[in-house]
Amino acid sequence: GSMRILAADAVILDEKDDNQFSIRLLLGRNGWGTGVHPTTRLCLEWLCLRLQGDGGEVILDYGCGSGILSIAAMHLGASRIIGVDIEAEALVTCERNLELNGYASRFEGLHTREVLPADLARPHGVDVCVANILIGQL
Repeated sequence: GSMRILAADAVILDEKDDNQFSIRLLLGRNGWGTGVHPTTRLCLEWLCLRLQGDGGEVILDYGCGSGILSIAAMHLGASRIIGVDIEAEALVTCERNLELNGYASRFEGLHTREVLPADLARPHGVDVCVANILIGQL
């Protein structure tokens, strides 16, 4: 499917395309996660290709920022998201954006200090990890 990224208060006049979904965003002051940056677009395209199956995956969004990748994953059938960020403001913005898109109940936001790697490992951890951040931060 394809997607469109909208400001939280945008009005959609034509919602007839069943293959397209909308992601609504309240943007933080930092400006991350707008969907404009080429690496964000690549991650969104990859999620569209990767999550075409039966769904139900648990996703780790490492460096979740605005939550744009988490929201896309939910639209594409993920069952649960663990969003991790080092910035408290990013976690608040991400949680608000997941709520705005109707997915807050299936999102768990964690500060990087709260992450226990063993909890993220299979078989009870995550199925897919996305990390649209600089390599040094990984």
